[in-house]
Amino acid sequence: MANKNHKLVEEILLTRQDSRPQQGQILQATVLAVNTSGVFLDINKNYEAFITKNELGARNPSDYKVGERVEVYIVEEERKTPGVYRASLKKIEEKANWNKLKELKEQNLEVLINKMVKNGAEVTIAITKQRAFIPLRLIDYKQESLKGLDQTKWAGQKIPAKILELDESKNKIILDNKTVSEEQRKAKINEVISKLVIGQEITGKVARTTKFGAFINYDGIDILIPSSELSWARFSEPSDLVQPGDEISGKVFKIDSDNQQIAISRKQIVPDPWTVLNEEKYKVGTQHAGKIVSHADFGFFIEVEPGVEALLHKSNYSEKEFPELGTKLKVEITNLEKSKRRMGVKLVPTEIKIECDVDVISNTAKELEHAK
Repeated sequence: MANKNHKLVEEILLTRQDSRPQQGQILQATVLAVNTSGVFLDINKNYEAFITKNELGARNPSDYKVGERVEVYIVEEERKTPGVYRASLKKIEEKANWNKLKELKEQNLEVLINKMVKNGAEVTIAITKQRAFIPLRLIDYKQESLKGLDQTKWAGQKIPAKILELDESKNKIILDNKTVSEEQRKAKINEVISKLVIGQEITGKVARTTKFGAFINYDGIDILIPSSELSWARFSEPSDLVQPGDEISGKVFKIDSDNQQIAISRKQIVPDPWTVLNEEKYKVGTQHAGKIVSHADFGFFIEVEPGVEALLHKSNYSEKEFPELGTKLKVEITNLEKSKRRMGVKLVPTEIKIECDVDVISNTAKELEHAK
């Protein structure tokens, strides 16, 4: 009888030893009790485990019921309490998230910028809630969500990204935003190009100006209006004519699918001022106000109305009258050839008005008479 009992004890011990949880195992367990600190569990009716509140993952202690079966990750056995283990649900979620990221390695992900650091951005991946890093060189500052924003204001912005490096053992995730952003921009440009035709009139708001033109935002992309197509009138800088936020229209005159370029003309939606010039108004002998806008070896060009310039030949002024750019003056029409876009002018002599005090003149005359 004693031998039989001894054998039974050995079998129980062996069974207990075989069922002993191992670090890193994922096992089924039963909820024994719940309090504000965490959840107590039974494992195989031989061992106990405890999950702290911090290791419950997305759930709270109150979400669990006594008798409920849950899958847990074995962290380690308590040194001071043999047979009792620390367990985690959070690590199971993390493992699942790592596996999910491995599946999504070639796909685009949405991330939230948490904060900017010296060399890049710390972000959270929306689908798994995992922290990751994007090097500054791999962030596209021209993308719509970041355009015009100082780096100090990037936190809180959502941007797309793709996994560049994934190392679960080091808990390291490196992302690339620039490649994804550029791919999306190209796709968007191709989409817009497919809908546009030469001669089509479109309207957008000025996004920015440069020395070579202005860009308007149309259907989510920037389209160029070259300086030469901004106005019939002469100007120094595009910013003299338009400012960011201004709504302007233009006709499409260039669509380059290969280089993904679109250009529009603001001039083409208004008549050429020479074609609608009132010849009666500018007939020979009439006088007009003008402004010097350009200089050549043979004289100056005077703007008499936007887009219409007349030549003031150097034979029509002396060196003493040598005017400066921007000078406003009065001119007289000497010839007009509308079909050849030519107009000649000469300066109208400036009348000099002398204003004197009558009493001063009278007293001066009396002094002269007395001197005689």
